[in-house]
Amino acid sequence: MVRAGAFRELWSERSLLGPAFAGAIGIGYLPLLVLPWTFGALVTRAGYSESKAGWIATLEVGALAVTSLLAAGRATRNGRRTLAAAATALTIVANAVAITVAPGSALFLVARLCSGAGLGVAVAVGNASAANSKNPTRAFAALWFLMAIWQLIIFNVTPWIIDRLGLSGAYGLIAGACVLFLPLILSTPDPDCRLVEVLPSAKSEGVRGLLPIAILTAFLMFWLRDALVFSMSERLAASVGIDGARLGVVLGVASIVGLLGPALATRLGSGAMSHKLVDGALVLTLAVSAVMALGLSAAAFTTATLLMPGIGLFSASLLSGLASEADPTGRLPAIGAGVGFTSEAIGPALGGALIEWRGQHALAIAVIVVGATAIVAASVATRNKRSLRAGTGSGAVPAQPLL
Repeated sequence: MVRAGAFRELWSERSLLGPAFAGAIGIGYLPLLVLPWTFGALVTRAGYSESKAGWIATLEVGALAVTSLLAAGRATRNGRRTLAAAATALTIVANAVAITVAPGSALFLVARLCSGAGLGVAVAVGNASAANSKNPTRAFAALWFLMAIWQLIIFNVTPWIIDRLGLSGAYGLIAGACVLFLPLILSTPDPDCRLVEVLPSAKSEGVRGLLPIAILTAFLMFWLRDALVFSMSERLAASVGIDGARLGVVLGVASIVGLLGPALATRLGSGAMSHKLVDGALVLTLAVSAVMALGLSAAAFTTATLLMPGIGLFSASLLSGLASEADPTGRLPAIGAGVGFTSEAIGPALGGALIEWRGQHALAIAVIVVGATAIVAASVATRNKRSLRAGTGSGAVPAQPLL
């Protein structure tokens, strides 16, 4: 599916993409990957309501979102490895504290806040690093391919750990992953200063006007749809008779199937993509999300869950590549990651409140409305050919426009 030349190009950038994966995906996405089980544990073990458990999750992911936005500019400058490493160390300490205190206590909430804040900085640096690739669309597709493998591991390990150790096990998992990836984060390369010199328009024309607004709106709505469904997946699965352990198995299999999505995006990233491709990917993503949210039957939920990672990661690769083509310096992709995590922070609290208010049908309606908005925003961005090409400019990115 992917040509040998694409692999050689990615391998030649391993010193850039390895640290990018470690920060943006390896540790940055852990709070979201373990969320279905931590959310369920807060409800069933700690005795919290769905809405209160959602707010606890929102606190952590919200801190992640805010710091990733605040660190977006700093993530494009020299010395960013030190910033990311210090933030990772903060996350390790915060999770160690969370293990020792009672869930819901003031110190517990502060620990979750600090954990999210540290991860947000790592996410900003990781996304900005990947955007500095020679071919950012292909680079982000490679990161999402690795994400599919990583989430397969996390989806199988997390329910096993929580069954035996409770919430403390999940927070120990996050701390352990941070220790594991810290050496890679410490090797994050400084940005190529020539990128800004070659592309003076990247900070001026390329990231102004309708294009960046449309891209960031698409990020916001795409990930809000994802958060509404994924954060509630344990509760949605339970409504059709699927327990947490079985959900972990389904998500694990889905992760294997999901490898096809970013692999396909890796190939398409080497050529021109029409707005129909992006729109079609987002329509399919919305369709499977709506089926999951409606909870029609165990078979329908399982089928949609199996399809979701592949379609979702394919769409995410296209959106990340679009942002990188618009601003190769990496600032817009870093901001886009922060916007995406803002959606992920809102999702648990909003999803829990919707289910308490009107049940799963209210959640399904919200998913459809939000997903449709993402399609419209992405369509506006991909059709804005003149602005996109102004953003890519002359030579730091291969002459392979996204459209």
